[in-house]
Amino acid sequence: MILPSLKTGQTPEQMYNTVSDILTKAKEQNLVAFIGGGYARDTILNKPIKDIDVFVLSSLCPLAPTLELSCYGNRTNLGGSGGNLRDDVVYIEKYDDKDVDVIYMDQESILNVCYNFDTSICQCYTILNDEGVLETYISEDFKQYLDNNIIYLYKDISTCDSHLERIRAKFPDAIFEKKMSDCTNNKFTKWSD
Repeated sequence: MILPSLKTGQTPEQMYNTVSDILTKAKEQNLVAFIGGGYARDTILNKPIKDIDVFVLSSLCPLAPTLELSCYGNRTNLGGSGGNLRDDVVYIEKYDDKDVDVIYMDQESILNVCYNFDTSICQCYTILNDEGVLETYISEDFKQYLDNNIIYLYKDISTCDSHLERIRAKFPDAIFEKKMSDCTNNKFTKWSD
């Protein structure tokens, strides 16, 4: 698979290594973490990757982030949900040198985060398996885009107009359909190219 490069100038191999390194560090620190949304989606679609969003289970207080990524340069603490549209975010850190956002969430939220993206095109994630290899998973709704060019806009999940405009601009030929989200029937399966 040929991976697209990050806008900051990382080559596809460097991008893969950055994601692998982040998830390895999380595993070494006994943290539940995965890469959500854009990286996984754009890797599958061979599109340029804007940044890396790392979702981490936070059992600590909001002012005590746990994932140590000091090698990625300057860290900006964005605090709670004021730094993000989601109200279930506990804390956010940004590492500008690698264009990485670390998003800390509580137990209930992190289990549902991939289901609760406002559009189906974001319902995918990447993990590091026990053998140290990255694996990507996609939802059945995401698969509808791959098979039929349909992107679902979920009526029951709040979003902002600017996000929907960015999705429409990024996928101008897609068919957009509104529907209710369905966590019970929208299963995730491992992606293989």
